[in-house]
Amino acid sequence: MILASYCYKDFEGLLTMKDYPNGFVIVCGGFGRLHLFASKHMEEIKKKLQEAALNNVGINIKMLKEPIRLDDFIAQRLGKFSSDEHITSVSEFTVHKISSRHSDPQRRTLCLSDTCLLERDPQTYNICTLRPLSDIFTLIRDNDNPQLFTIQYLNGQIRSYTATNRDSLLASLLDGVRASGNRDVHVKMYPIARGKRLGPFNLSVDEEVETTHVKFLQQPPGGRTFAEILERFNANIPYSGLNYSITQDVR
Repeated sequence: MILASYCYKDFEGLLTMKDYPNGFVIVCGGFGRLHLFASKHMEEIKKKLQEAALNNVGINIKMLKEPIRLDDFIAQRLGKFSSDEHITSVSEFTVHKISSRHSDPQRRTLCLSDTCLLERDPQTYNICTLRPLSDIFTLIRDNDNPQLFTIQYLNGQIRSYTATNRDSLLASLLDGVRASGNRDVHVKMYPIARGKRLGPFNLSVDEEVETTHVKFLQQPPGGRTFAEILERFNANIPYSGLNYSITQDVR
């Protein structure tokens, strides 16, 4: 069973441990998030990681020269969001997380800070997961289950939770994300179909794609329903509106 996966494109480098036998650290996530592993085959794993990344996706994974101590790993494991200003909660909610790692939903405390969304273990209050609010792409309010909601991130990952106070949680989360500067986040009924987005989630589509989708709203191409055209439009055009000026003949 796959418990977690790490895309080579998200790797910032590999570290070795000073005082942790056979330990090595994957630095990734775009903000220096540290993930510690240990194996007697450490050197072989690091070598194969570099080879696979270079041969398959053309990425050269850096081997960071300076080893790290275990105490430093614990203090810095959340990267640039390790300080109190990023992990101090503004509001907290009790949720159950639906995960492939566990057969049953896991109870979590979902915490909203000024810059991040955190999951904490309700028994120990330890941080299980941290995500910057700027990485949230959209919020999905399930139409059938009144307690279910999903968060879709810019990297395409999806995380689902249930909460008895789902709607007030989503309202607080939406306010927090927009207050952090992420103004395109909104609440949807369904996740965005990745195949209908003509580009990465973290980049705006170009002018031609935007103009084409606006034209299709007025004159749908043959065989396409208006509902499908609208879904494609919403997958490509940000919530804040069109990025490019539209010529008179397109209006």
